[in-house]
Amino acid sequence: GENPQKPLLCASFQKLVFDIPVFHPLVDPVSGELDVRRAFTKWRRNHNHIWQVLMYARTVFYKINTTEPLNPEAAVLYEKDVQLFKSKVVDSVKLCNSHLFDQPKIDDPYAISFSPWNPAVHDEAKERMFTYKRRPEDHHKGTQVSGLSWVKPGSTQPFSKEDNPPQS
Repeated sequence: GENPQKPLLCASFQKLVFDIPVFHPLVDPVSGELDVRRAFTKWRRNHNHIWQVLMYARTVFYKINTTEPLNPEAAVLYEKDVQLFKSKVVDSVKLCNSHLFDQPKIDDPYAISFSPWNPAVHDEAKERMFTYKRRPEDHHKGTQVSGLSWVKPGSTQPFSKEDNPPQS
C-alpha cells in the first residue's frame, strides 16, 4: 500500500532551503534556496540520495563558485572585494546562529532542526554513535553498514526505521 509517511525526499527534485538566507553566490538571497540543480541536473530516485545533497551543500562553502550565481552581489564581492564578502558572511553567520534553535518555517516532518543540548535526550544517542561496533560479517561490505539513511520521526536515534515498515 501507499505509505502516508513517505518522505518528500523522493519527490521529482530536491530542494535545500536555508530558513535564514545565507550570504553565498549559490544561495538565493530572498528564498534561501541553494542551487542544487547544477550538481544534480536530473534527480533519479533510486540513484541519488539526500546525503549527496548535504555533501554538495558542504562543498559549496569550501569551493566558492561564482558562475551563474543566484546571489550576484555575493559573487561580485567574492571576486572583487573579498574582505567585504567575508564581512557579509560573518554577519550572515551571526544572524543564522541567533536563529539556530528556531523551528523550521515549513511543515515537513523530515526538516532538519536543532535544539539546545539536553542530556536526557541527547546523551544516549551520542553514546550510541561513538560506541557503535561493526559486526565481523560487515567488514567486507565497505563503509555502508545498514543501508538505512533516516531517523524515525520523534526519535534521535540515527538509522532508525518505522516499527511497521510499509508492505510493498
